[in-house]
Formats: sequence, structure tokens, C-alpha cells
Amino acid sequence: MVIPALAQQKAKIKANGYNIFYYENGKISSEGTMLNGKPDGYWKNYYENGRLKSEGNRKNFLLDSLWRFYNEKGQLTVEINFKNEKKMVFESPIRAIMW
Repeated sequence: MVIPALAQQKAKIKANGYNIFYYENGKISSEGTMLNGKPDGYWKNYYENGRLKSEGNRKNFLLDSLWRFYNEKGQLTVEINFKNEKKMVFESPIRAIMW
């Protein structure tokens, strides 16, 4: 996961534990757990308008399992299954295609 350059955290970053990062406008840009200073576990990322942008799990700091991606209106646009940050299956709300 890339944390936007404009995102600021209101409190000190916890190397191990739950963190919330913010845009300059005060809205949440991302939230999730860190392990040894890197994202690990369940993460959510948001647009500057506050709507959910993506959500999914990280394992050993890599994208893992089902990730959901949304447009700026909050509508689900795509689901992708990852294993060790590699796309395993691409799924749209309409169909599924093997990569």
C-alpha cells in the first residue's frame, strides 16, 4: 500500500499496532495495523472525499487475499485476489477472469 504524500498522522506512528493516517483536510487517508513498521493485516484506504477507495489484507507486508476497489462515489468497481502481491484472480462485479 502506498500512503499518499499529503497524508499526515495526528499521533506518532506505531511500528506495531493500529494506525490512522490523514489527508491535510483532516479526513482519513488510510488505516490499518503495522508490524515492524510496515503494513500488515487488514487495511482500508480512502479518497479525499472520505469514501472508501480500497480494502484488503496484507500478509508479510504484501497484498494478500481479496482486495476490493471502489470509485469516488463509493461503488465497488473491482475485486482482485492476491497471493504474495501477485494477482491470482481478477473479479469484476459482473465476471471473473483468470490472469
